[in-house]
Amino acid sequence: MTHYPSVTRILDATRPQHEVDALNAWKARVGEEQAEKIRQDAIARGQGYDAMIQDHIDGKAIAHKPLEKALKTYKIIAHEKDVFSSTYRYKGRLDSIYKAGANRIIINDYKGASKVKSREHAAGYMMQLSAYWHAVEEMSAASGENMTIDLGLITWILPMSIHQQIVTKAQKELYLEAFLKRVEQYYQQQEVTNATDRG
Repeated sequence: MTHYPSVTRILDATRPQHEVDALNAWKARVGEEQAEKIRQDAIARGQGYDAMIQDHIDGKAIAHKPLEKALKTYKIIAHEKDVFSSTYRYKGRLDSIYKAGANRIIINDYKGASKVKSREHAAGYMMQLSAYWHAVEEMSAASGENMTIDLGLITWILPMSIHQQIVTKAQKELYLEAFLKRVEQYYQQQEVTNATDRG
């Protein structure tokens, strides 16, 4: 597993040109220094939310009350779980798997943000979630546990609220198909790079 590329690495390396152009234009507009500060602030914000979720798991109260209220709705059965797909050769770390009600299983990915992204602009996150979803079920089948995930969630953690975007099983299949094309592209790029290095 350890030699597989991560889901985020694959998505970054195969980013469509229009996304690359948009990112570069944004960096040029705000400046490299400010862009890096925004990136580091986002990382710190995400780490803070991860700590809150762990505090909730440990039975502690957390400051973000809308998040705390949402977390109390579910039983968290996995958190910060390493997953991989031997079939498609990728790995990652998912945020949480919930149990809702008697036996409904939900996979969730948290995203800290100042505002909610549209589905169009969050397509990469949907692919990421769907990749984790497949990996969980593949690993579960291999172990004989045969866990079936019923629903996916992207939970946007905003400063004063949360917003959840649902990914159904049918949507997951579409996002997974798109992601697997990026996996194929990634390995093709690696073959070209390796051939160039050998030459």
